[in-house]
Amino acid sequence: MTQAITRTPSGKRYAGHSLRAQYQKDFVSSGTSFSLASYRYSSSGYYDFAEASALESAQGQVDNRRRREELSVTQSLGGLGSLAISAWSQDYWHRQSRDETVHLGFYSAWKGDLLGRGLLLHPRQQSGKK
Repeated sequence: MTQAITRTPSGKRYAGHSLRAQYQKDFVSSGTSFSLASYRYSSSGYYDFAEASALESAQGQVDNRRRREELSVTQSLGGLGSLAISAWSQDYWHRQSRDETVHLGFYSAWKGDLLGRGLLLHPRQQSGKK
């Protein structure tokens, strides 16, 4: 559980908490890693760092998340690098909206530098005000 208190430069104060449950399994013999996570933002006053940073400029109109689910699978390709696919879905407190996103990426190290290429897809975004 995480407790957050946000104070903006104009003096507004927001408070809330979130809960995260995560399961991860590594299959060492095949080089596969699997992760599943669920987040619940139990009150509308909880803002993560990015949301809190945007509060002042957005005049309190930031769409903070209510719930988020994530699924991630990473496959090692030996000396070539690794292939990863992630998907997440989230909805918000102050609007009827659900974003669903898929990320496909390839990562490799070359002379000590991490190189990567990714593709980000937004297959479905539903929105509307409550």
